[in-house]
Amino acid sequence: MRPLRKLIVSVILLSHFLSMQAEQPKSSQTCDFPAIFNFGDSNSDTGSMSAAFYPAALPYGETFFHEASGRASDGRLIIDFIAKHLGLPYLSAYLDSIGSSYSHGANFGASASTIRRQNRTFFDGGSPFSLEIQVAQFIQFKTRTAKFYKQGEGNSFPRPEELAKALYTFDIGQNDIAAVLQRMGQEDSEAAISDIVSQFVNQVTYLYSEGARTFWIHNTGPIGCLPVAMPIHNSYNYTPEPGYLDQNGCVVYQNDMAKQFNKNLHDTVVKLRELFHDASLVYVDMYSAKYELFSNAKTEGFVDPSKICCGYHEGGNHLYCGNYKAKINNGTEIFAGSCEDPSSHISWDGVHYTEAANSWIANRIVNGSFSDPPLPITRSCTKIKIKIDPVGRRVFVIHGEGNSFPRREEFAKPLYPIDIGKNDISALLRTTGQEELSCTKQKHPVSEFVQCNEYTTQALLPVNNNATPAPGYIYQNGCVVYQNDLAEQFNKELKDRVIQLRQLLLDTLLDSLTNLKFVVDFMRVEIICTLGWGAHYTEAANNWIANHIVNGSFSDLPLPITRSCKLA
Repeated sequence: MRPLRKLIVSVILLSHFLSMQAEQPKSSQTCDFPAIFNFGDSNSDTGSMSAAFYPAALPYGETFFHEASGRASDGRLIIDFIAKHLGLPYLSAYLDSIGSSYSHGANFGASASTIRRQNRTFFDGGSPFSLEIQVAQFIQFKTRTAKFYKQGEGNSFPRPEELAKALYTFDIGQNDIAAVLQRMGQEDSEAAISDIVSQFVNQVTYLYSEGARTFWIHNTGPIGCLPVAMPIHNSYNYTPEPGYLDQNGCVVYQNDMAKQFNKNLHDTVVKLRELFHDASLVYVDMYSAKYELFSNAKTEGFVDPSKICCGYHEGGNHLYCGNYKAKINNGTEIFAGSCEDPSSHISWDGVHYTEAANSWIANRIVNGSFSDPPLPITRSCTKIKIKIDPVGRRVFVIHGEGNSFPRREEFAKPLYPIDIGKNDISALLRTTGQEELSCTKQKHPVSEFVQCNEYTTQALLPVNNNATPAPGYIYQNGCVVYQNDLAEQFNKELKDRVIQLRQLLLDTLLDSLTNLKFVVDFMRVEIICTLGWGAHYTEAANNWIANHIVNGSFSDLPLPITRSCKLA
């Protein structure tokens, strides 16, 4: 590619980058959700399975509720912290008819649930409440709520018109991945994951057809990081093969399966946005949020993430969490109760998380840090369309909120200042003497820069150095000659290229180096604290420079910045 063409491409790419920044979502809209409807598994079950089959017992619930609450934790779940963050009460399970309130939504999630219908009985580890059944329960809830309102008896439920304004949350898929892992070799895992995601899409589409418009979708977590999956809890003196575990002790192939599911899910959510133009679908990277916690457990105040607070899982013996004693294979009696301080643990029972871990994760997802698009949950109702522009970058476009952004036709009118290159020159100075000194072409992001430097590499002379520099090493104002010579050489090359480019792109070049010489003349170089911080400039110096360049004194062509659009 010819040098001039490279420069044209670089400027065009910069222009696209700046427009991308301008189109990032910055809406101040707050959604004010009247209700939440949740669909999920044990990671978000607030009492469904306990109501349907048998109630959970202490020590589940001991930390916050001080009694069993139907949650697979010592306290609250992520969905509880989401509700709290939105100013809504904790969700009651749809299946729990005693003491429940549905005025601000309902929870259809149930432990052991899957997206696909599992060909297993509940007592073999499955659940009858697949996502399809949960959505059917929501449809029944919606139908009966409307009926009660018509009869004037709907005070305990959301108003029918509020269902379209509610937040629809999803935290399901982990058990589907576990089922695929258990059947490896019996089923094509890639085809299975594709089918799981397809069935998820079917149910989201069904909810959309029933009026749902805001979807908050969690991907699946790092299943290979669950302590019960780790070899340390499944056998004695077992040394896994290299590559079986990652640096955090997580099982690699299991996490790889979760990542494959997450990629398919993300790609599908992106496609759904194209179909549901009046809906908001936020994909939440729960995998990354949880893996970050596993990776930084110690610095975040937790014990080793492989440690389990409640239950006993050692040497292939598995006593699940509960206030009971039992004998393991060697006849030793073990108590399967909880640890003294659940708040110091990430894992509650080997599969589920403690309240402390759930709180940590929730605090990091509600602000949008792990969301795509990057919206906090309080603004997740914002209608955003993601476009792919001609150079392949993603652009977020907020529907109905154009007042916060430049109009498309205005992107040709702004000023695009470019101030870059100093660090490239510094890099050349560091490598001079390590490479050929005779006219070596150095790649530069704006152009090909030709280095013909006859000086040897030397560092900047320290202010407190008592050494006497060689004659000609510094100017009368203390500046290093060979370094400024290299900068001047770059500036001359850049100016020549801009003159060529001016026939195609209207631009202006500021002779920054000349201006900087005036700054050095203005201040004595020994008083370095008043001019800069050593490498960068103080506000006073920046102000002085700006005042002297905006009037066009150092511009080529000599136009003030207010008239820089007038180039002919």
